Amino acid sequence: MNSDFLFKSWPLWAVVLFGVGLAARSVWKPSLRMRAHVFEGWDLACGSKLWRWGLLAVLLGHLAGLLFPREILLWDRVPLRLYSLEAVAFASGLAALAGWAISAWRHLGRSADGVAGQITNTIFLALLFCTLASGLLMAASYRWGSSWGVLTLTPYARSVIRGDAAAGLPAGMPFLVRLHIFSALATLAMVPLTRLAPALIAAIGGGAAWALRPLGNSLKAVDSLTGKLISKTCIWRDEE
Repeated sequence: MNSDFLFKSWPLWAVVLFGVGLAARSVWKPSLRMRAHVFEGWDLACGSKLWRWGLLAVLLGHLAGLLFPREILLWDRVPLRLYSLEAVAFASGLAALAGWAISAWRHLGRSADGVAGQITNTIFLALLFCTLASGLLMAASYRWGSSWGVLTLTPYARSVIRGDAAAGLPAGMPFLVRLHIFSALATLAMVPLTRLAPALIAAIGGGAAWALRPLGNSLKAVDSLTGKLISKTCIWRDEE
């Protein structure tokens, strides 16, 4: 595969597969939204405390690099702060990898899915392992990733969000960096085929219902007011 596909087209395809896949699972197989499947998905997503906190720290670190690159560069100008940030990031990655191992062993050992479900969940966990392991090896092999990452990977991530991926930025990076990007996108694309999908669909539905609750209350108030006005109008007409 050439770099133009891997870093320009593949990010778009991964996002499309993720969105369309979730939509298809929520409509095509409504039985997957049953309570047992949702709880099983949440168990896969949350796993042990080590997995939850490690993965959360890793995700927050990546989000900070995306949103606050200038502040991170200023922070890294002081050696002690740079060392502290790198140590915390690496420890978070180790915790996430250890938590992944515990969760993978537990879920693969007691899976009640069919053959297709076991295969897709195994592929998902393997891709997730590849993402975490390549990130750790990358951090160990190429020091001060918090600094060079926001100078190279942050502009690339922002270009992907804008819909015009700058494939040249990661194409010239070392193999581990390219592997980390590709496997992370592949992991995202696999989510709709896993046990995690029903829980994610339920979470999205719950979040949407919570966000739209004020609108629903407003519509109810308008409907009630409209009903009262219509009722009064009818009464006045009867009096005439």
